[in-house]
Amino acid sequence: MTAPAFASTSEFAQFKATFSGDLVLPTDEGYEDAIRRWSPSAERPAGIVTYVKTNEDVGMAIKFAVKAGLEIAVTGA
Repeated sequence: MTAPAFASTSEFAQFKATFSGDLVLPTDEGYEDAIRRWSPSAERPAGIVTYVKTNEDVGMAIKFAVKAGLEIAVTGA
């Protein structure tokens, strides 16, 4: 799988540099586990998976997704 187009932008570089959580792209090891859901039919490809660590991470992830035109899905455990 190839990296999403946004991965080479300066906006993504800035987001990645300030985000304290973990980011998983389709080209990263662990991507399949990151999108795994309770049922295979519930799994959807994602341009990026964010594992937030702080409240600020949540806001940054949402702002980046909106700016990059990405759909947002929230899951929790």
